[in-house]
Amino acid sequence: MNKALLIVASLLPIGGLAAGGMAALGLPPFATSAGVDEAATAAPPAPPPAFVEVGLVGVPIIEDKRVVKSLVLQVKLDVDPKEKLRVEESLPRLQNNFLSDLLEFIPRHLRDRDNVDLTVVKLRLTMVCDRLLGKGVVNDVLVMSFMER
Repeated sequence: MNKALLIVASLLPIGGLAAGGMAALGLPPFATSAGVDEAATAAPPAPPPAFVEVGLVGVPIIEDKRVVKSLVLQVKLDVDPKEKLRVEESLPRLQNNFLSDLLEFIPRHLRDRDNVDLTVVKLRLTMVCDRLLGKGVVNDVLVMSFMER
């Protein structure tokens, strides 16, 4: 009885190792169905992201005919790789619309608060991109740096 128990106890780890090896190698009974390779059926990798550097956007905040604050944002756009060239060609118009929109929006935004909320500014810049280039061309507006003085 003791010998039989000893033999069974020593064969269990060997059987586990054999089953694990068969599963790792994809041998029967652990083989994938119909021999289809899972890596071959996986979706093709997504194209790498494309970025367009907008550069610095300086926004003076004017009250009573004098500059009371100045904002400087460094902006980069995450764009659809197929549309990168079109976005780069539209860059002067984008920069102009960014500045025009922020010149109008920031003073109203600062009426009720002391500091600029970057999340709201980012949403405004995304709206400008969607209005100018169409929805879905710009995936995200990245504010790389921000300075307020």
